[in-house]
Amino acid sequence: MSEKYATLAPTDKVTYAREVMRSTGERVIPVTDERQEKLLGLVYRVNLLSTTSTRSNLLVRDVMVEPLLVLDMNEDVLKAIERMLKLDEWYAPVVGDDGKFLGMFGLDSVLRYFFLNNSGLLESAKSVDAMSREAVVYVEPDDSVSRLWYLMLKHKYAGIPVVRKNKVIGIVTQHDLILHGIGRPELESESNPRKTKVREIMKTPVYTVRPESPLVEALRYIVEKNIGRVIVVDEKDRPVGVIDREDLIRFFLSKYRF
Repeated sequence: MSEKYATLAPTDKVTYAREVMRSTGERVIPVTDERQEKLLGLVYRVNLLSTTSTRSNLLVRDVMVEPLLVLDMNEDVLKAIERMLKLDEWYAPVVGDDGKFLGMFGLDSVLRYFFLNNSGLLESAKSVDAMSREAVVYVEPDDSVSRLWYLMLKHKYAGIPVVRKNKVIGIVTQHDLILHGIGRPELESESNPRKTKVREIMKTPVYTVRPESPLVEALRYIVEKNIGRVIVVDEKDRPVGVIDREDLIRFFLSKYRF
């Protein structure tokens, strides 16, 4: 688990929470009491993106939610991971025997540990073995931010590739929306006459692998670049799949039960 983790107070302003999430890149931030001991709730990126970015009087307590899962510091790692996957959670707060907040446990930490200690087990595995088999959801450069946000909410994706003429040219994540100060993306097309386009906020280059590439290559990108996903493309750079942190964890569990 990560013990050094940014926290918020319930009386902090949402504008401050945005600043913290923007600077740390965290997907979720715990809310604690003034002594930073008792866990009070969580703030996800989606909570902040669902509020107007300039509304200065809104407080963290107005947008925080109760955690779906709280882990005990002595809980078995494998059982913790299985509980998280069942709830589709990538992060969970950890508390001690006295209920004191200790840190956050995330799938990214598990992948980093596996990469540094056991990546040799993936020598024979290919990207195609772990990638999502569903049709790739994508946006085009001239699509509006409101359409991008609609797809993120509909499919519960934190990042979506950008495709032009059938080729992957970039990616946009929820963090990119935070970085660009976008609030209430679903209203972007109504409230902003200029209508922010995907091309204005997309990130390049996008990290890609081929279906036949060693799976450890996708793992290396995700760990070393600290990204949530890589896009799987064919020889013409057309998107054929996605490998995210959860896909890698599920693959490891199915093959090695580490």
